[in-house]
Parts: sequence; structure tokens; C-alpha cells
Amino acid sequence: LDFTSTLINKLTERGHTVDVVLARLNSAVASNGTHNARTILSAGFPSLSPWNQLGHITSPFNLMPDQ
Repeated sequence: LDFTSTLINKLTERGHTVDVVLARLNSAVASNGTHNARTILSAGFPSLSPWNQLGHITSPFNLMPDQ
């Protein structure tokens, strides 16, 4: 989101109008990355994202055996 925020800020500083469409795959991330966009449309899962249940998210330091 840092790159997106910087890009949107630079575009709006130069007079462009920016609208953002954001697909939320990880429901643990609440930020939209910018405050300068005219419109921010955010779509995600109706409840907790399945992404949040994956092993590398729930237990990032557990080593997985080779498959």
C-alpha cells in the first residue's frame, strides 16, 4: 500500500482525479492506503477471509515439511 499511496498522492498533487477499487483478500488489513483519492470502493469477503486461516498466516514460524 505504500507504493499505491505515494502514487495517488503524486497524481492528486498534479491535479489528477483518482478513484480506487480495492479488493481485500486479507480482512486483517484495515487501511486503504490513501486519503487523497476521490472515491474508494472496497470489496472483500462477507466474513473472515479464508486467507487468515492459512498456515503461513496463523503460524508463520512453523516449518512445513517438504511435500
